[in-house]
Amino acid sequence: MELKDWIDSIIAVIALIAFIASCATLYITRKHLLWERVHRIHERLYELDKVLIEHPEIQKVLFNYADHSGTYFTAQTIHDDDYFRVKAYIYMQLNHFDEITDIVMGHTALEKAMEFEDWANYILKRMQHPLFRELYYQDTKIFGDKLEKFLKSRDKGIQELSRSLLK
Repeated sequence: MELKDWIDSIIAVIALIAFIASCATLYITRKHLLWERVHRIHERLYELDKVLIEHPEIQKVLFNYADHSGTYFTAQTIHDDDYFRVKAYIYMQLNHFDEITDIVMGHTALEKAMEFEDWANYILKRMQHPLFRELYYQDTKIFGDKLEKFLKSRDKGIQELSRSLLK
């Protein structure tokens, strides 16, 4: 074997190692970015909890309208600070649900690791509230397809749970 052939063989081995390292780096980076997004989901949940602690009036409005059958977010509703806080809080929650379904749905391993059924129950429980449903159905187009698909697949359950709360 000549020196040139030997050098070509070494270069081929180095290129193969570099390719394998690149693939491994890509795989690890993608997994890391996915888990980073999952971490942000938990962080957002903590932020939403903090909002309720800092603004208990939001909880009061949500409690008072838990069995409300009409519309709340209309031009006729008094647009005081509570109105805007509740509306902003609900949109924050809906965006959170959108992010959760976007990240998790379709990734079987991630669904198991994140315990998606618990998140699904959390989302469904929130969507039982008439104000959440009202804003969602007013602006369905601004949310992702995965959230829409998730809610449509469980719409019957949301309605049944909502009715059971009113009894």
